[in-house]
Amino acid sequence: MQRHTGRAELIDRLIPELERDQVRDSKLMAAFGRAVLRRADDRYLFRHRLTTLSSQLRDSFSWVSEHAGAKEIHVRVFKPITEVHGYELDGWVVETLMPDQPFIVDTSKLFLERAGVRTMNRLSVILPAVFDDSRALTQIGGAPENIEQVSYARTFVDLGEHPDPEAVTHALAERLTLARAAVSDFSEMVDLVSNWSNAFGELSAKNPDWQDPCSEVADFLRWLADDNFVFMGVFRDDGSEAGRLGIATQSDTPDGAFFANHAGPPDWPIVRVGKSNQESLVHRGGKVDEIRVRLFDGDGNSAGGALIRGLFTFKGLGESGGQIPIVRRTLAAVLEESETVPGSFEYKALVNAFNSLPVEYLFEADRNTVTELLETVTLGDSSREIYAQLVLNDDGTSAYAFVVFPKEEYSDDMRASLEALLRRELNASYVDHRVHLGKYGAMALHFYATGASDFGTPDIDAVRDSLVEIGTPWSFRLRRALEERQGESEGAETFARWCHTFSEVYTNATLPEHAVRDIEHLQAVLNGDSVRFELVEHPSAEGHALLRIYSLEHMDLTSLLPVIDNFGIVVVEQSAFELSLARDSGLTVNTLHVHDGNDSILEARDHLIDGLRAVSAKRMRSDRLNRLMTAANLNWKEVDLFRALFGYSRLLGHQVNVEIVQKVLCSQHELTSDLATLFRLRFEPSETLSQNDR
Repeated sequence: MQRHTGRAELIDRLIPELERDQVRDSKLMAAFGRAVLRRADDRYLFRHRLTTLSSQLRDSFSWVSEHAGAKEIHVRVFKPITEVHGYELDGWVVETLMPDQPFIVDTSKLFLERAGVRTMNRLSVILPAVFDDSRALTQIGGAPENIEQVSYARTFVDLGEHPDPEAVTHALAERLTLARAAVSDFSEMVDLVSNWSNAFGELSAKNPDWQDPCSEVADFLRWLADDNFVFMGVFRDDGSEAGRLGIATQSDTPDGAFFANHAGPPDWPIVRVGKSNQESLVHRGGKVDEIRVRLFDGDGNSAGGALIRGLFTFKGLGESGGQIPIVRRTLAAVLEESETVPGSFEYKALVNAFNSLPVEYLFEADRNTVTELLETVTLGDSSREIYAQLVLNDDGTSAYAFVVFPKEEYSDDMRASLEALLRRELNASYVDHRVHLGKYGAMALHFYATGASDFGTPDIDAVRDSLVEIGTPWSFRLRRALEERQGESEGAETFARWCHTFSEVYTNATLPEHAVRDIEHLQAVLNGDSVRFELVEHPSAEGHALLRIYSLEHMDLTSLLPVIDNFGIVVVEQSAFELSLARDSGLTVNTLHVHDGNDSILEARDHLIDGLRAVSAKRMRSDRLNRLMTAANLNWKEVDLFRALFGYSRLLGHQVNVEIVQKVLCSQHELTSDLATLFRLRFEPSETLSQNDR
């Protein structure tokens, strides 16, 4: 019987094997192997097993020992082959080696995800390395004062059908270089921002006219430095020379229009906060946040400006907007304009609504727009109806969308549909979202969207209406559709009877407009019709349709499908919904996704439904001649006429079989339609035409 090697046993077998290896530094290689295997999870160990693990460790150790002492960033992307690496894998390996620091693992993962590279497994190890005077690796582990922490990561990936390892190597090394620049200058950037905060504090005490703007900026910069912002780069322009820290050392000179030509004294605007068009390449995904600050000397004269780039931390984004310097000024102005009484219900509702808005948006938005959004949020929270707002920034390159609705109506499918709408209508390449639960049971979805270029001139009202439509619960839309079709009173009564009948599976698959027709057909079945049929356009497959079959009892598909096939209809898939009312049971809606091969099935809708009802009522045979309804667009009586003529021809001794007749009539459907018209004109009594006209 085969016995699987356990994790501990696997490691115990590998390490001695490395120690016995006939190389000069086998003990060091075994120490490397032990450090790596301690960090490898079971998925990694048992994917590779003994057949390749020892060879992998030997090859990786050779690469690590050669480069670890260089204090540089090293990236290796390769497909292992036995002749070079000592083993083979059905995939590619990405290895990174550099002095340990924050942002290595998450930056690498972010790059691979963005590049569409599928990761099969990954391990990352911090090696406690010891080097001699020549920077050669001599030991892994040892006295703390001698250790240098070295980061080693290994990822097993699939680079796809057209791999470009050189491009992956270059791009990943570039991003790790940015991460190193951000981390190496992080403390200096924090100190610099703190010094600017102190300088604005001193300016606020020098002149009463400067106190309000300068103290607010001082508090804001202090708030940033208090673990509310991940500083990635700082660019300073004092008019004569430029200073760069972090990723600013690796980027082009930014636009300095905000800094230029402000001679002082300090007055608003001193700080501008917003999203850039650049994707973050370090730490985590999203658009890079930019903070532009106008700087002043001790006398209040212009001293250039600074551009701070990075990302707000989750701590900062989770803080209430009303507590954040600069943003709290907007809240104070809104409350003052509203003339609400502090501590009152309306006052608290406004504060809660304000604090529900995304912090990034509050930094950018003007006061009037914020006031409109607060009205939307408070209305949605109190009325439990659906509201939406869409706001574009001044240059049309980004937008915020807000949708407020009852929390019980939220679903991931609805969120995905709202996001897809924004991507489609705004041509957005990036959409981020957050969810906020209101105080009184409403939920707000906040979306931030941006694109590679500006959005142009989208129809804001139409997009907003579409957001409301998607956010409106299915039951609300059903009632509205019933009232539009049947009138307010009758529609309300019908809704009250049927609203609890439909399952979640049904509502997810059925448009409310289609459900209205379903209700009418089901009511007819309850009133005595044994079976009903409906044909509607497929919501996503052009030229296809949904054939709905309504009955009191579940229909046997083995008997149903041959009937459908005789009409020349191809069934793609089938689903069935079992429904029941309070006093009725056994209602079934069978749905067939169908087409006729010519994208013309809906043109024959009326004839097809009448034909199905005739077959169901046994007024017409079910055979392949029924294909004339879709091929030649004939009604079932006209098809029965050709069937009768064919039967009569057989009585006269003609031996042509039905398959040949059907094939000829369908392939020459235009002539068949003309023949039917000829018979109708010559013999239909209801045609009020003279003999000559006929």
